[in-house]
Amino acid sequence: MFKGQTVSVILLAAGASARMGENKILFRFCGKTPIELCIDAFSEFADEIIIACSESTKFAAEQAALCIDVTSYVTAGGATRQLSVANALSYAHMDIVSIHDCARCLVTPDVIRRSLDAAVEHGCGITSIPVSDTIRYKRSGETVDRAALIAAQTPQSFNREMFLDAHRNASKDYTDDAALFLDAGYTLHYSLGDKSNIKLTTPDDIAVFNAILSVRRGVNA
Repeated sequence: MFKGQTVSVILLAAGASARMGENKILFRFCGKTPIELCIDAFSEFADEIIIACSESTKFAAEQAALCIDVTSYVTAGGATRQLSVANALSYAHMDIVSIHDCARCLVTPDVIRRSLDAAVEHGCGITSIPVSDTIRYKRSGETVDRAALIAAQTPQSFNREMFLDAHRNASKDYTDDAALFLDAGYTLHYSLGDKSNIKLTTPDDIAVFNAILSVRRGVNA
């Protein structure tokens, strides 16, 4: 329960991990899988947790679900992100739906809280951070006004009825929940993410993730 609203958490763990070379959802950081770390972060907010997994991550998802104190479901992911979300959404019964990539397993409760707060107040909370790097068009070399840009993260949280309506009226396959919501005619509201809420993508990220978690837990990296 969050500010009088019940919360369904959808954790996405069905990706192919193509750039990693092996399934990143099966890694362990400070002894926990990305699914377990995400469950820890969402535990104080969730009234139910739905994990969308692949065949290779099903066992890890089922093991993680055994440790959840609230109602939990493990369901098959789809061929695309949108299909994975749709499969999980069929199990969601609460007022707010918060969707999160398990590859962003460094997410903190503060980031989650801000996303949920925006969803309660405005209908959606799209976690994002300002762009700090200089961005150029490759061909022309012209710089982009970074003041007009944000970098999207997850969680992305929505009023469930509004999000269901957006899914029912989806005209194509979307790689981002916010884009689907926007194209359905709804207004996007952004919540502040965190620079440490990075996505586990390549082998170079593994040492970074271990170091960040070790510092958070007061353990020597």
